[in-house]
This record gives sequence, structure tokens and C-alpha cells, in this order.
Amino acid sequence: LRFKARTFLHVQENWTRGFRFFLSLFAWKIGDLVVISNAVSNTLPRKIRKKSTIVANAVKDSCRTAPAGWKSAGGASKLFLFASRWTAVKGIGTLILAWGEIESRNSKLIIAGGPSNFGGNISVHEEVKRLDFSNSVQIVGEVLDLSRLIDKVDFVIIPSSWNEPFGIIAIEAMCRSTPVIASCGGGLGEIIDNGIDGFLFSNNNIVELTNLIDKASALDESYLQEMRKAARAKYEKHYSIDIFEKKICSLFDGF
Repeated sequence: LRFKARTFLHVQENWTRGFRFFLSLFAWKIGDLVVISNAVSNTLPRKIRKKSTIVANAVKDSCRTAPAGWKSAGGASKLFLFASRWTAVKGIGTLILAWGEIESRNSKLIIAGGPSNFGGNISVHEEVKRLDFSNSVQIVGEVLDLSRLIDKVDFVIIPSSWNEPFGIIAIEAMCRSTPVIASCGGGLGEIIDNGIDGFLFSNNNIVELTNLIDKASALDESYLQEMRKAARAKYEKHYSIDIFEKKICSLFDGF
């Protein structure tokens, strides 16, 4: 392959060992690489990595004027949301097991999403039925407008068992002033400041996730409001479309 014009390769996935060699052959013909996170950058061969620039993903600002009182009133119970594919790598099994161990029995969990077409699925309905207090979990499945669900909850939970390249739902939540509880591996650990705009736990660690759900459930309203403000500020500073466009355009300076 020969590229006469300056060419960019946008890298959005981790380069696994099995594909790294073949991807490297192609990448050598590319002028520059734009990578979505340090986590993805670290999976690139060292020589290829030197050609890369990190530009984080962005989402459209869908919440410029949030109505007053759009979030819950806080208190001793909280509302949590999981929204992803119901697969082992997305950690839904870990979340259900952790939920079964929480002490905050007044809190509620909404599960959105559905099975993957590529296998590795968890039988969510069956796993939830095994919980002692399964009535605290509402399974809604696929939804057309995820933002409405995000607006209803206090926290979005992203319990991925693998190292996510980025974690787009994290910034979708932050855009709408919703803190995130997430596994710390991969790109998610770069997005969330632990204790500031969300909480982080070790991948696949049921005990840590259980403790964080209980901790989040017990937060008073003032602390929760500060986390909401911090989440929104993080979005505006790092993950808005305007910021993304400025960073991309800066790569073309001088051309």
C-alpha cells in the first residue's frame, strides 16, 4: 500500500497479540495514528506507538440545560444503572453477584441492554432470580433513549472484566452529570477520578464492587451533588465534541 497524501489511522481497539503483527505491517504505511486512550496506545508495538497521538473519544452534549430536580433526592437509597451487552467481558455476572451481597437493600438496580450476537452471554434473568431480593432489580432490556435512564439514576455501573479500550458510556453518563462506578482496567481508569466523579474497583473483584455500591448508597446529598458537578465538569473539559474537534484539527496545523 502507498499513500500519497498524509494519512491518519484512528485506533479504537486494543491490539491483541494475535493481530499485532499484521496490523503493524499496515500501520507502517500510515503517516500518523490517532489513538483513543493510553490503554490502547500501550497495546501498540513501541515503534508504532511513537507515531501515535492520543485523542479521547467524545459525545454530543445532550444536556446543556438540565431541569432543576432532575436527579433523585439522595438519602439512604440510590438508583444504579447497568447498560451494555449481557456478556462475561462486560461484567454483568460480576455485578449481579456483587448486588446479591450488598447491605443497602433499599437501593435499586436497572439492567438495560441485551445478549450479544457473538456469544459469551450471561443468562441475566436466571441469575437475577437467584438473588434473595430480586425485586430490587429491574430488567428493561434494549432502550431507544439511554439518556432518559441515565437521568433517573444516581450512578452508572461499568463492571467490565476485561480492559476496556475506552468506555463511551462513562462519558455519556458524565455528560448528564451522573457519576460512574467502574472497573479500573484499561481506558475506564483514565476517565474516572476515584472518589471525585466516580469510584473505581479492580476488574472482577466482587468484594470491592459490593463495598462501593454500599458506599455510594450511603452518600449524603451534598457529597453526591459535588460528584455530579465534577462529572459534568470532566465531560466539558475533556470529552465534548468541541474539545475533540480542536484536538483533531490541531493535527492538521501547517497543512
